[in-house]
Parts: sequence; structure tokens; C-alpha cells
Amino acid sequence: NLRTSCAAETVKYSLNKLGDGFDIAVTDEDDRTEQYDAIIFACSAQGMNRILHGKGDPMPGQVLLSNPHNGLNNASEGMLSRFYNWMETSLLSRTLYTTDRDKTFERGIVHTCADAVLPSEHRKEVLAAYCNYIEVDAKNPRNLENTFVISSWAPAAQEPDVRGKLPMLVTYNAEDKLKDVNTEWVSTSREAHPCLTIWQLFSTVMLWPILQGARRDQTYFCGSAVLPANGHDLSFMSGLVAAAELGAPFPFPNNRNAWADYQRLRGMMLGIWA
Repeated sequence: NLRTSCAAETVKYSLNKLGDGFDIAVTDEDDRTEQYDAIIFACSAQGMNRILHGKGDPMPGQVLLSNPHNGLNNASEGMLSRFYNWMETSLLSRTLYTTDRDKTFERGIVHTCADAVLPSEHRKEVLAAYCNYIEVDAKNPRNLENTFVISSWAPAAQEPDVRGKLPMLVTYNAEDKLKDVNTEWVSTSREAHPCLTIWQLFSTVMLWPILQGARRDQTYFCGSAVLPANGHDLSFMSGLVAAAELGAPFPFPNNRNAWADYQRLRGMMLGIWA
């Protein structure tokens, strides 16, 4: 049952009738609540902090309230669980994202107008063979303009009936050049890429494995917020690790290299519990 445009607002845990686990209630942005047996968080640190702890910066129109039933601060869960609760919200609150430090990639404009952002003498070559085109202001090197050339490499754009038809571009920090251009939509890198600080690397390897499954093996975390690196493939693999802890089989058991990568990441995410 896949749903889109259905953001979770809060997740609340209550002991089930047998007292051996949680009933998990997820309430979405439209105030609809449904019950689940287990949950995987695949979102940003700020998103997890808002949903689980009612802390952080609210989204537009959102009112944050402290969550007294987040599965770790329940009175019945004991002092160790209370410590985990403090540790979890501390980790989530201290996760720094690249857009917190550098606003260059906070707002990207999706468009097809290569004439507006690529110089004519290099346009054909860039569109055919490059992933990025970057212009840097010599007087202010931090003020750079970046265009991602998605159509030069994305597999969907290489299909014979698509390749070469239209450029697929995402441009950052060049709004003046695109003000008169018909654009597709605006994208953001906000809450996408954590800064790989020493603290982030330490916490993802040493502390997050303790919190994986801490809610009676009914809640796991995946994605770059809980990993010691950024990357689509790594985040995808972390989702497989989390899903396997809830009973899902690894989908590529006969691929030796995939299995080795999976086991390596599983050991990194779960630590001594792997």
C-alpha cells in the first residue's frame, strides 16, 4: 500500500495488550492515524527529531509538540531506555547538513534551457559528456554557479527514444539567468547531505548501532543521517539492512559482491548486534 504526498507528523508508541511489544500509531499531515507493527525511518535527522521528539525547526504551518510516547521515554521502559531517548534526540539535534553551512545548493531550478546557463562554445560538449558545469566568480570564489547535467548520464535519459531530445538540467545560484525561462519546478538539497564531521562519523559508527532496534526491535533507521558517508547506493543498501531486521529477505542473494557489501554495511549499522 504505497502512498505519496503523505508526510508523517508524529509517531506514538503504546504497549500492546500482551505487554510484549508496541502498537505504533502514525499520524500524517492530514491528521489521519493508522496502526503499524513496525516502522523504518528513511528521512533526515531533522525530520526524525520532529516526528519522534517534537523538536527542531517546524515545517511551514506545523506546530511542534513534545512527544511523551516516542517508545523510549515511556515510564515502563526503564532508565536505560530514558538514556537512549536523551542520546537519540541529542544525535538528531547535532546533525549538521551541508546547506546549514553553505546555501549554494539549497535551491535548484529544474529546466531544459541550456542556452541560458551554458556558454555556446562548450554547450554541445557539456550536454553530451559532462555531469556538471560550474562557473566561479574570481573575486568571490564562494559565489559559484552550478548546473547538473542530468541528461548526460541518467539511465532513463539514455533510452533511444529519449536521448538527445531535451536537456535535463538542475541549476543552482543562477536565478538571474533563469528569471525569464520557463522552468519545470524547484528542487532543494535541504536536509539531504549531512556534513561528514568527525562527530558525525563517530556517532554513526559508535552510537547509532545502539539505537537500531532499541524500541523492542520494532523501529530501525536508514539513510545518510545514520551513515558515515553520503551516497544514493549506500542509502539504498541501508534500507535493505533495516528491512531485513524486520524479516525482509535480501533481494540479491546470488550476487557475491552485493552480498559482501550488504554484510559489510550491516556490521557497520548494527555493530555487535549484527
